[in-house]
Amino acid sequence: MSRAANVRCSPAAAPLLDAAAGHARYAGGPLLRAWLHCVHSEVSARTGTPAQTVRHARQAEDSLSTRGEDPEWLDFFNPARLAGFLGYSELVVGRPADAVISLHRALDQLDDRAGKQRSVVLLDLAAALAVTDAEHGMDFVAQAFDQVEI
Repeated sequence: MSRAANVRCSPAAAPLLDAAAGHARYAGGPLLRAWLHCVHSEVSARTGTPAQTVRHARQAEDSLSTRGEDPEWLDFFNPARLAGFLGYSELVVGRPADAVISLHRALDQLDDRAGKQRSVVLLDLAAALAVTDAEHGMDFVAQAFDQVEI
């Protein structure tokens, strides 16, 4: 999809995501609220609204301290995934040093069964490190490929 097509998607997605977040404020749990903010963060990142990207990633972190019951289907989302979203958001808005910290936190928190997610985080980490230390970044690319083989 072209960048122009992506930008057109943002105005359509934002009200739907805002409505879902509003509903989750009263009828969801902390992980659901955090996940919705992460989705909004990624949509913002992909549609060229970087200020919204980090704002929603931070709101996702804040959501973890709220109360409520999360739906059973949300079993794939946890604080490690949130740290990965935050790192990606920081990378997209040009804060690679912050992204490195968040992405290392995500790696530390991922369990052994999260192989696919580990590969994604390793590649994001490689991209963040490439800005200042391309060789070190390539080490993480190699780790990502090793993870894919597993």
